[in-house]
Amino acid sequence: MSIITRGRPLAAAILTTALLGGCSNDAPELPAKLACQVGAWTFDSGETMVLAPANGNLRYRFLDGRIGLFRAEDDQGRYAALEGWRQDGPTVASATFGPCPADRMEFELRDGPVGTATRLDLPTQDTTFTSGDLTLRGRLVMPAHADGPVPLAVLVHGSEDYSGVDVYPTQYLLPAQGVAVFVYDKRGTGGSQGEYTQDFHVLADDAVAALETARRMRPGGFSRTGFLGSSQGGWIAPLAASRADVDYVVAQYGLAETALAEDREQVMDDLRAAGHDDEVLARARGITDATALLITSGFTRGFEELDDVRRRYGDEPWFADVRGEFTGRILDMPAWLPQWVARAIFARLDVQTSW
Repeated sequence: MSIITRGRPLAAAILTTALLGGCSNDAPELPAKLACQVGAWTFDSGETMVLAPANGNLRYRFLDGRIGLFRAEDDQGRYAALEGWRQDGPTVASATFGPCPADRMEFELRDGPVGTATRLDLPTQDTTFTSGDLTLRGRLVMPAHADGPVPLAVLVHGSEDYSGVDVYPTQYLLPAQGVAVFVYDKRGTGGSQGEYTQDFHVLADDAVAALETARRMRPGGFSRTGFLGSSQGGWIAPLAASRADVDYVVAQYGLAETALAEDREQVMDDLRAAGHDDEVLARARGITDATALLITSGFTRGFEELDDVRRRYGDEPWFADVRGEFTGRILDMPAWLPQWVARAIFARLDVQTSW
């Protein structure tokens, strides 16, 4: 999404800039006959599979990483799935779901498993809790037949702006392996109050409040406790762990760097992929320094630096290959655009990202 020169609105582009990291589109809009199928399932072979909402359908996930998205049912009531994140291609799995309330289904996956799957009974308790002056929605999911203390993982959101309680498959994947999960809707999403933000410090405090809530719900019920975050949560979970008494923190994926570095390193990756050498990458670093100054200052500083790199490199053949998270969009901003316009739009759409 460009800022203006390719015919798209400036406001939309700066909004994309503000939302560093992007949002997945796996938001839940399930019909009732599919919503009742969400959860963890086991086969006679002992394999475990999870079904979770995705794009108005169900996505299956196995513990070994195999995934696929079911599509609309056929005349026989079977749902077919493509492999992985494909939008087209051959069918690799099919499922026929039992009527709601569901506890059995017939499933067939290329290379197995094939047969009847039974849904695991994972004890679930919905709750609300407070963080500051806000009320947030949460859920504790326990392993089946937990006779004593079990490990607990508090799931920390990425940058998505939808409900974690309704969508996150990890709330079933981990309990199916004996690990309790506390999942919650971060502020401004789902059933939680407040405004959406990417202030890592505020979000870390919310994660700590979620942990404390889980402990109150099951005193003495957890052998170990910690945070598990991915993407933007890979920044927030360690920050939360530094503010709480926990046994572990897991960043499933993310950067051991600042949020600004995500843009800079993506610019470098884009240029490498386009075949440009280290000399070009060194020049491009000056560009990312200029765009970083604009972003971190709320578009109050950095315009002169941006004009300078445009004069120096704008006619270079590699200049058009500079994209990144937000740098390419800023480069698309025309030089004639008044600074106050860019600044005003950024101020209105800023989500307080902890650059």
